[in-house]
Amino acid sequence: MQDLPCLRTPRCIVRLSARDDAPKLLEYWSANGQRYDPPLPSPMLEEQLWAEASDRARAEFRAGSSCKLYGFSADGQSVVGTVALTSMHSDAEGHCRLGYGIAGACEGQGMMHEIVSAVIVYAFDDLGLRRIEADCAPDNRRSARLLERLGFASTDPRAAVPIRFHLVPEMRSSGA
Repeated sequence: MQDLPCLRTPRCIVRLSARDDAPKLLEYWSANGQRYDPPLPSPMLEEQLWAEASDRARAEFRAGSSCKLYGFSADGQSVVGTVALTSMHSDAEGHCRLGYGIAGACEGQGMMHEIVSAVIVYAFDDLGLRRIEADCAPDNRRSARLLERLGFASTDPRAAVPIRFHLVPEMRSSGA
C-alpha cells in the first residue's frame, strides 16, 4: 500500500487533508469557492462536508483512483491551494488529469508553481504515472502560463475551449 504523500516545498506542506483539517478547508473554500467556474454552491460550505471529503479523498488515494492534495502554509495553519490528480490509471498508459487552484491572497507569488512542481515529481517518480493532462480555459492566461512553465505542451493551441495540455516524464526537465 502506498504511503500517504507529504511533500515539502520551500513555503508549503502538500498533503492529503485529514478530518481535523475541516475548519481550514472550510476557511479556504469560503474565501475562494466563488472564484471557481462554476462557483461552489452554498451547501458545500459546511465543515462536516469537508471532514467527509477528507475521508473520501483518502479512500480514493488508497484505491489508486485519485490523489487530492492541499497545499498548507509551512506552519500548517492555513490552506494556500489545492492540487488534484484524478482519473488515475495504473495501466500501461498510466495517465491522470490535473486540476489546481490557489488562494486569491497567494496569487502571483509563484506558490502554485512550487506546489504543482512537487506534485508532478511525486506523480511520475512515486506514483509511476506516465502522462499528466490538464485543461485550461483560453482566457485563463495565468493558468496557461503556469502549465507552459511547468513543461506542459498544448495539444491544440488554437482550440476554442478548453485548451488541453499534456506532460510526460521526458518533457519535465524544462519545467518541474
